[in-house]
Amino acid sequence: MSVEIILAFVFAFTAAFFVTSILGILKLTKERIIPDLITAGGTGLFLLVWILMAAPEEWKSILMIAWILVFASGGFLAFRLTQRYEPFYVYLGVSIAMLAAATAQELQGATLVIAYAVESGIISLIAYAIR
Repeated sequence: MSVEIILAFVFAFTAAFFVTSILGILKLTKERIIPDLITAGGTGLFLLVWILMAAPEEWKSILMIAWILVFASGGFLAFRLTQRYEPFYVYLGVSIAMLAAATAQELQGATLVIAYAVESGIISLIAYAIR
């Protein structure tokens, strides 16, 4: 079985789990969602590792950005529809981790440090504006 086929299965699994995870988080009470939140973060890590290990070099950052958009917009849509912030925060955290990985994939040295500083500043300002 080729790596591209396995990567396609990983993407399908991640998409299916993403949808069911958000639905599960929204269905449960706040006290019982901690395992689901941890599993959601683990799924993002699982996807990130597969992209870094199996995707073609020139596609890694593009794939990460695509999944960043999926996770962030899906979590935000769940928040807007239900006013439950948990899926938004957990998948936004996964998106931020993937953004850091995509930045590290493209840059190195002093440029990477500057990019991380800019990203951290922007994320902090957005978080402050949201709260």
